[in-house]
Amino acid sequence: MVDELRTQGVQFRSLIEHGDTETAAGRTMWQMIGVMAAIERSLSAERTRTGVQAAKSRGGKCGRKPTLTPPQITPARQQIDQGRTVKEVAALLNVHRMTISCALAVP
Repeated sequence: MVDELRTQGVQFRSLIEHGDTETAAGRTMWQMIGVMAAIERSLSAERTRTGVQAAKSRGGKCGRKPTLTPPQITPARQQIDQGRTVKEVAALLNVHRMTISCALAVP
């Protein structure tokens, strides 16, 4: 954002960190902060992937819990097979129609 503002002629000066993008040292410091932020984002993503893999290897499941349970999906499928619409079945189960559609798409 600071780089975009600089192209528009806006100067950035931090009063707390004493950074000034108009000086070579200030621009260098701002670039270093950007590099460190990028590294932290990469490390955070890597830690997340590692944690998910570790949880899966221990038998854990990631993500949200399903809204509908298998005992709810079977009657929903039967009602749709009998001619009810997805919207009607969703209203009966008090869920969004996409919840029904996604649940029925899973074999």
